[in-house]
Amino acid sequence: MATKRKTQNSSAGQVSLFQATEVPEPFRKAVQVVHSKPHVQMSLMERKISNSWIKNALDRKPDEEGWWYISVSHMGEQIGFDSNNVGYLKEVSRRVMSIRFEWDVLAKEGKGIGWKASVLFPEVEIRGDHIRYQVSRQLREQLLNPTMYAMLDMAVVRKFKRAPALGLYEHCIRFENIGQTARIHWTQLRDILLGEGTDSKSYQDFKYFNAKVVKPAVAEINAVTDFQLEAHTARMGRTVTEIWFTIVKIVQKDAAENIDSAEELAAVGELIKIGMPQSEAKRLVRQHGVNSVTAALAYTERRANDKKQTTLGNKAAYFRAALTQKWGVIDELTQPEVAAKAPPKPKAKSLQEALKDKRSKDAEEYFKELDPADQAEFITKYNHSQEISGLRIKNNKVQKGAQTAFFRWLGQEVWGEPTQEEALQFATEMIAARGLL
Repeated sequence: MATKRKTQNSSAGQVSLFQATEVPEPFRKAVQVVHSKPHVQMSLMERKISNSWIKNALDRKPDEEGWWYISVSHMGEQIGFDSNNVGYLKEVSRRVMSIRFEWDVLAKEGKGIGWKASVLFPEVEIRGDHIRYQVSRQLREQLLNPTMYAMLDMAVVRKFKRAPALGLYEHCIRFENIGQTARIHWTQLRDILLGEGTDSKSYQDFKYFNAKVVKPAVAEINAVTDFQLEAHTARMGRTVTEIWFTIVKIVQKDAAENIDSAEELAAVGELIKIGMPQSEAKRLVRQHGVNSVTAALAYTERRANDKKQTTLGNKAAYFRAALTQKWGVIDELTQPEVAAKAPPKPKAKSLQEALKDKRSKDAEEYFKELDPADQAEFITKYNHSQEISGLRIKNNKVQKGAQTAFFRWLGQEVWGEPTQEEALQFATEMIAARGLL
């Protein structure tokens, strides 16, 4: 009997790691593969497994013989497979090995890679609870180091219930920044979504293809993603010839979050230059005002250019401290009298642990305020730096240890090593809270 994995979606689209919500899992899928034409119709599970293997190949290095490994259980979680029928997953994986593609079918004559056809995963082996596979030599370089790609998200991919809808989503997301897909003959789109087998050939009439494939696919994409598609057609007489789609990303914004003035926009731009996420930069400008942000930036630049001090490795982290501690405002002034005193020092270990706990809580609140794209970037960076597999952020299953490790890493990444001033202030606050001051 199938066992369901429950997920809870945040209405704001934010990642809340420890409430079983969807963690963004972005990856780049080369356009040669996105705009390919299978010789048979691919099932939904075959499309999802192909994407899982591509992402796995991008995230991990192959062994010395050129094989990539992925566990059946991890693959099942990644594609949203809600059944214990591991045998079915293995059978679909075998079928994926037999699917032949014609690559990059939208490339114009003389501008693409030319006509090429092959299977994407020519060698697949199943060993116990692991699958190992190789990637086509024709496409390996483009797949692993794509210069043109569609930015997909496995957290979105696993939501789809229809294979043509997933295929159309991949086709359209490639043109996200343009806002409109290429105009192609409708039969070409039919073959991309349904393959060149008998299934696609049964759709000889556009009216039937539109009603049974295009409209349901568009409706599903509009329902499960942050994008809104609209189909458009061109006719020759009464006959539909070309089809294309407009694509718009729906962004829910609070009016209070708008950055309108030239001064605010300039301040946001300067913060982004020193390595700060855009969503955080906007929030800090709104929260502290242009003058405070500009003062902290100037202070940070003076510190970075001071040849008498050690090199400032993380400008963004130093800026955050300068802003919150108002170093740019007080600048040359002496520290407040309470900070100048040397308060009784708690045990080093308890102070250190308490400061780490505070940093972790601050990091968690900071993380919640970021946009999903900025959250995903931090998660990806953390996973790549984390050598212990059990402490990586994996889909919706986040262990307590991974939670602690992530937020401690995030605090270090965002604010850097605690300064002497911060440690002294924290110690003072702890002692004051205990009634010792």
